[in-house]
Amino acid sequence: MRRSGGARDGNIAIVGGRWEDCCTRRAGYGRTGMFNLLPRKKGNFYGVSTLMFFNNCDHVSVVGATFHHTGGFAVQAGDGDAYRFENITFDRCFADGLHLNGNLTRVLARNVRGQVGDDLVALNAYDWLNSSVDFGPQRYVLCEDLELVRLPGVPAYPAIRILPAKYRYADGSVVDCTISDVIFRRVKGVTTYKMYLQTPRYKIGSEPEWSEVGSGGNLFFSDIEIDLDAPIDRIGQYATQEAPRGHFAAFEFGANLSLVHFRNIDITFHADKWPLTHLVQVGPKSCFYPGKDGKPGTEIFDPYVSCRVGRVVLENVRTRGVPPKELVHASSFDDINKDGRSTGRGVIEKIERPDVSAECDRMEPKNMTE
Repeated sequence: MRRSGGARDGNIAIVGGRWEDCCTRRAGYGRTGMFNLLPRKKGNFYGVSTLMFFNNCDHVSVVGATFHHTGGFAVQAGDGDAYRFENITFDRCFADGLHLNGNLTRVLARNVRGQVGDDLVALNAYDWLNSSVDFGPQRYVLCEDLELVRLPGVPAYPAIRILPAKYRYADGSVVDCTISDVIFRRVKGVTTYKMYLQTPRYKIGSEPEWSEVGSGGNLFFSDIEIDLDAPIDRIGQYATQEAPRGHFAAFEFGANLSLVHFRNIDITFHADKWPLTHLVQVGPKSCFYPGKDGKPGTEIFDPYVSCRVGRVVLENVRTRGVPPKELVHASSFDDINKDGRSTGRGVIEKIERPDVSAECDRMEPKNMTE
């Protein structure tokens, strides 16, 4: 949904409270928190899937709230300025915690913790057709003191999503959903930061949902603790560690970015079990489910992505456990699915290492430049 010149709501505050969806599992897109109750063909906005929805408003605060058993996103917001989410708790939720969409500026997410079945915080400036009504840039975002809490017997997906891309409206116009000037600091429990283009899965040989590689820059990650004990998607070639598809990283970039800066990163590797693991990966991703009875398989990611990162700064990166051979990896595919649309390459122009630890200094990244 594009910004309009009409009146906007503002100065909204929700303080405290326990907000319950009372689902027993993820409800799926459009099944909880729908924009209205009309069938889709009669005008329902099917990109809304949440308990709380904020759109076309400024100066919004949600403080001291607990969300329980949400089947969709706990909070979905877009098209606004000056959003504050502070002292937020997720109690056994099944989808994203904070799902923040396009056309947002000046966002604060502080002291956010709990159990979620998908991304703890998702900066989805670009989003899938069924996941948003707002597509556009995000700028000036501060996320600090975040913790993904795991409970015995409760499924968890320890991820944060950062998703820029280009989105095309039905009339053919295109918006660049760029993400810039973002800080994540003091984060625990999250193993994977996903900043790659991802469209819905598609049959190999068919057309994926339209999008183009996004852009951004000035991304800062500080005081992050990670135990990269397994790929977050334990499926296909990631689970079996088949090269070249099986590479995975704590920070995965599939966008054109000017600067990514890491400072005070504590990461534990398990390269004895997962040898194709890295701190940073740039470029395309691919994983597929084989087809049955001779039918084409299903591609999970977008192996045709080519992207470039200008500068990667590694400052005080501390490694533990069994480290990999490559701390930074640039992936490259050459028609990997034999469908004419699965060729892509990641390029890193420059890696800087001020005050880097001795372990990191010995790990020389490969394929840094063309």
